[in-house]
Amino acid sequence: MSRQCRICLHLKDETEFASNGRKVAVENRCKKCVNRAATIIRKLKKTSPPKPKNCECCKNEDNRLCLDHCHDTLEFRGWICEPCNRGIGQLGDNIEGLQKAITYLKSTTRKKRNQSLISRICQWVTNV
Repeated sequence: MSRQCRICLHLKDETEFASNGRKVAVENRCKKCVNRAATIIRKLKKTSPPKPKNCECCKNEDNRLCLDHCHDTLEFRGWICEPCNRGIGQLGDNIEGLQKAITYLKSTTRKKRNQSLISRICQWVTNV
């Protein structure tokens, strides 16, 4: 049976993907792409500045910071905590994805504020 690697997009036999020991492929990247990514991270760690004490994204103190890098240019971006790393990745690893999330949060906050204001006005009117 074959699967598609999410990085190189090639269809490959399941044996070319990492398994969990039960002959079930659990990695969505082929072994070749996993090895290439590991090599890139090793090289970046050698040339990157030392880890700070705080996440460079959220500024929280964390002793388990991840090396963040641009997946297009392979350039080092900074040291960030796991939640920030996952969040940025889940939002597409780009400014557009983050901006869409910000726009969404702003719109829902505005709606709640408006609903709260309407509810307070209604309550005030009934008490008058």
